[in-house]
Amino acid sequence: MDDSNWLPRTRIHLTYQNSTPRVNIKDQSTIMQTVIRRAVDLGELYLVLGTPDSEKLTPDDASGMNTPFSVSGLHSIAITALIASAQEQGCDEEQDVVDRLSEGSERYYIKPLRTHVFQRLSLARTQILGRIASALPPVIKVDKKDKVFIGLLLTKSSYIFPLKEGSKDKFVNTKAYQSDIIQMSLKIGFGSLTGVHLPKLYISSNESPQERELPPFMIAVAATTAYAVLQHLLYDSAGNVAEFSTATLQSVFQAHMVRLLEWKRRHPRLFHKYAHQQYKLVIGVGAGVAGDQTTKEIIDEMDWDNMVDSEEEVAGAPA
Repeated sequence: MDDSNWLPRTRIHLTYQNSTPRVNIKDQSTIMQTVIRRAVDLGELYLVLGTPDSEKLTPDDASGMNTPFSVSGLHSIAITALIASAQEQGCDEEQDVVDRLSEGSERYYIKPLRTHVFQRLSLARTQILGRIASALPPVIKVDKKDKVFIGLLLTKSSYIFPLKEGSKDKFVNTKAYQSDIIQMSLKIGFGSLTGVHLPKLYISSNESPQERELPPFMIAVAATTAYAVLQHLLYDSAGNVAEFSTATLQSVFQAHMVRLLEWKRRHPRLFHKYAHQQYKLVIGVGAGVAGDQTTKEIIDEMDWDNMVDSEEEVAGAPA
């Protein structure tokens, strides 16, 4: 591997497994360890919320997008996270880490780093799928023996709609993504997250800039995972549903993104109301406010001018 064209801090140490170059994070310099670890953190956020470019997606874009349910999609998230991490660390000078991640050796630089992050993102995806797969069926009370009903749920994505009151086979098609299956998938899959963990990434609609909302990407992840669980129940699939990653899930995710983005385009206020409600369901009322606010916004919440000067001015205050 030729290091001569790149800044010294870009260097990585490789180990080999059956002639395949690999990265062991403990062998790396302090700066490269920081870049790699932060890339894993960012990648896990992108896995749930989408990359920064996801905000710009249109319904047409979504129909052909890379998704976290494909190998190529996870690799794309991994390299995006590595570049973003290197930029955060200031490694974006000429011939620096950012350049090397884009123009360096695929075999001896880009691929080993990308693969390291990819493997950790695969584990994170498995954990999300595993949480939903294990907890969803008993919560939504779907009898795995009722193959007809499960098949009905999967037909035309009916599982995203709530059942009509008193009906076992009719759905309220005007309430997309408001079924118990979707709402519980969001809650089970992402209920441990908070706005403090993920500040600024819970985007707000221009309709109500002070109200946080879940991005379409996260809703699509939950809906696609729910599909995988139902498919698993329908066919009594062997193995672990948490490892269920196929071309089918890729297309299912894309379809959910198309629906959600088109909904947001056609009815922005209605979509915001829904996405804000889901934010409160998953993250909690008022959760993450401090993480979302600027210092000035936090300070401005206080009525500083009317505060007392000392404890003695408070009636009945103890000495």
